[in-house]
Amino acid sequence: MGERGVIRLFAIDLPPEQVAAFAEPSDDWPLKAALGARVLDPDYIEAFEVKDVAEIGLTNYLIQGGGINEAAIAQDRLRLDALRGPLVVITSGAFGGMAQEIDPHAPLRWVGTWEEDIPQVHFELLPDASARGEVGAAGVPEGPSLPGRQKMMRLSLAVMIAIAGGLALVLWMGIRR
Repeated sequence: MGERGVIRLFAIDLPPEQVAAFAEPSDDWPLKAALGARVLDPDYIEAFEVKDVAEIGLTNYLIQGGGINEAAIAQDRLRLDALRGPLVVITSGAFGGMAQEIDPHAPLRWVGTWEEDIPQVHFELLPDASARGEVGAAGVPEGPSLPGRQKMMRLSLAVMIAIAGGLALVLWMGIRR
């Protein structure tokens, strides 16, 4: 089973005009080769220039856009905010749920790895009394009876049969002419 909730950041040490060809998926995808990955899903990869997120700053972009806990990334803030040039963010989903070792090499330069801040699931009681209850012994929830629903289903079926019969009659009449 693969990992979940991990975000990796790499610098791409290439001239800006070569970054698009490097990051764009293809049969011989250079990014996949530079990562040493067997499987790589482009839907979970984002290549961009640091200047594209300059307004909010790279660290804040990773916190707000990547869901990284602010405390977990705080020690890297100065180093991250000093970065320039093209970067690539790769999340766990890029590996297709498969466990695999990666061996990044040039032109990729590892910058950091962080985990998403995934809140604990908290279950609360349902607010409406009609949403509570127990399933009866026969596996049917106790509550409103089914006869009303059965009547509607039977009526719907009768209407569909009548429509189908009417269409069949019209077609038969048309063929006889």
